Amino acid sequence: MDPNQQYYQTPPPAHSEPVHNQQPMQPQQQLGGVPTPAPAQSAPAPLHSHHSSGPISDQDVKHWKEKANHVFSDVKGTVNEKSAIDATEWQSSFFGCCNPISTCLMTYCCSCVVFGKTHHRLHKDPHMKGYEPINTSCLLFLASAYLCLHWIPESMQRSEIRKKYHLKGSCMTDIAIACCCALCDIVQQDKEVEAREKLLASGGATHTEQYSSPPAMGQTMEFGKTG
Repeated sequence: MDPNQQYYQTPPPAHSEPVHNQQPMQPQQQLGGVPTPAPAQSAPAPLHSHHSSGPISDQDVKHWKEKANHVFSDVKGTVNEKSAIDATEWQSSFFGCCNPISTCLMTYCCSCVVFGKTHHRLHKDPHMKGYEPINTSCLLFLASAYLCLHWIPESMQRSEIRKKYHLKGSCMTDIAIACCCALCDIVQQDKEVEAREKLLASGGATHTEQYSSPPAMGQTMEFGKTG
């Protein structure tokens, strides 16, 4: 072999993917046209915007915290609180807890559910939209009853009912009723809120107009004078 002759080694062929792994070209690409955009993939279904935390409602938790802070920040003023002189009587009798029998039996078996229902009608929706039997107020009453402290949220709610509908009573009366006969109190609260909300819905009057005190006799006579 001539030592002056250069030896050229043929480089090995480049490794190429098998034909079956290569992606076929689009017809437009083969013809030199504009490539067709890939079909848009359907977006994943959006998550529910309303985050549900089960029976616990942040709004209810905040309500009870603010109520408790208000009560315990001024215990003396809360205990001495009384309704106005011109407050109206309760429509539902305290001793009428057996009527209707459905509410009576539900309160006897699951008083916490009736308590939570009354709270929902009182503070959220009078037509009970979005109501769930097991809610924050229901669990609060159940836990407090287990500790023999059911009279605290019960008397608080009775006080809220008195103030909203301008009813007679006092804080000490609310506590005494909740301690002596809690079941009758829960039935009365539920019936009273339902009756008052139906009255407001049928009359179309606001709470201020519906439960405002009547004018004094002297004012009526003064208004009727002529000349």
